[in-house]
Amino acid sequence: MKLIAWEVSTSCLRDFTGHKEHMSASQLAGRPHCDARTRHGQPARSASPLAALVAALILAGCASPHGIAPQTTTPDPAQMQLARPAGVEAAPVADGWLALAQRDPQFAAALAEARAASPSLTAAAARVRSAMAAAGLAEAAQGPNVDLQLAYDRQRISLNNPMFPAPLGGEWYPLYRTGLSVQYVFDWWGQFAAEERAAQAQVEVARAEARDADRLLAHTLAAQYVTLGDAITQRDLARAELAALERRAALTRQQVTAGIAPADLAANINAQRDQKKAEIASLDQSVAKARHALAALAGKGPDAFAALTPAALPAASAVALPAQPTLAHLAARPDVQAARDSVTAAAEGVKSARAAFYPTVSLTGFAGVSAGHVSDLLKKASGTYDIMPAISLPIFDGGALRAQLGSRAARFDLANAEYTRTLINAARDGADAMVTVQASSDARRQADAVLGENARAASIARARAAGGIAPVRNALEAELARLQGERSARHALAQEWLARMDAARALGA
Repeated sequence: MKLIAWEVSTSCLRDFTGHKEHMSASQLAGRPHCDARTRHGQPARSASPLAALVAALILAGCASPHGIAPQTTTPDPAQMQLARPAGVEAAPVADGWLALAQRDPQFAAALAEARAASPSLTAAAARVRSAMAAAGLAEAAQGPNVDLQLAYDRQRISLNNPMFPAPLGGEWYPLYRTGLSVQYVFDWWGQFAAEERAAQAQVEVARAEARDADRLLAHTLAAQYVTLGDAITQRDLARAELAALERRAALTRQQVTAGIAPADLAANINAQRDQKKAEIASLDQSVAKARHALAALAGKGPDAFAALTPAALPAASAVALPAQPTLAHLAARPDVQAARDSVTAAAEGVKSARAAFYPTVSLTGFAGVSAGHVSDLLKKASGTYDIMPAISLPIFDGGALRAQLGSRAARFDLANAEYTRTLINAARDGADAMVTVQASSDARRQADAVLGENARAASIARARAAGGIAPVRNALEAELARLQGERSARHALAQEWLARMDAARALGA
């Protein structure tokens, strides 16, 4: 319930002729003139002391926000010591997927198709539009409302109305009314402005979430693309190993037939060949599943990329990374930005709920014409005007305002907790990602070193076999070792790319 603390209404109704055929229903209803007199024309009496006491008691019972406030404060990332200070020079971070798209047109095309067909991006864009519409509603609440009214009223005056006895009583009287109605609520306490700022913060939340959804799609597609390329490379090199094993098996059979090699050696080589065939079958399955996953991410059927072969990966250093994360990197993450904007929206919601405890000041007005006949509407005497300033103060509302403020305060605390959790997880993701990058880089360098040694050994073995200095079997074994080293090196490069792309995403790229 709200206390009407001050209300003034003036109505200018003219040309009362005493003839019922020219009188409006509102005139017949006996609306008072604007001269602060009673119905009998006597001056209004002043308020009694009892009325003043009642008013004071009512005001004393007004709804109050006392004792309701958020229980937490927004954390400062610098004081949490989650990463190096933002003031420390922060090296730029390159998008892993962008580095890949710039070097492989096939991936760039697949990414464009995925973005166009992604339901998650469509939903994220719809959430942005919804938040913008809500912000528009909040902004509109701060302006005046102007309506055009067209009304027709037909009223019967009671025969028992002492003000209008027969012959006026008991008759029907029409009233045509048209004009402009204006209403404006003054936002002196900032309630509507706080609601608008909260809505605008929610728009930023939706935009950050949309960026995060796009970033996740691009990162997932790039990771799947690299995985597909690695699976194809591993399968092709495994086939090369099988070919070397076939040559070695044929040579061993010749040696066994000639009696210069034991029979169990041939059986051992045949077993290695069969194992390699089983491995190739498993790699074929991995390639097919990787193609299906890539097609699903791009919004296509399973066979859309049946003929796709990703280009060879360049050095993983194409994905630029800093030496270690800083607060600036963490702040660039869309999920951190969304959590921070959620705190802003919740804080403005608390301000709005607190402002609702203060009086509402409004102004309502009407300007138009009214008459008992349509033909009289355009006459000057049919003009009617109404203006009503009002102040309303919440008193007894069943605790609704306090409950609303308590809910908003709890939402603020929840947003603070979520922001804190997001910051901590972001710092952990960045630190873990950098550790993985270092490990994958070390593994790739070691694999490259092994490949280099195996390649030199294979070259020497081939030369010795061609010169008749060493048996051909040694050259075949050296070639198998080189192929295995190449598989390890290519797989290590793919893993380093994946690690650096994960790190770039963890650092806000």
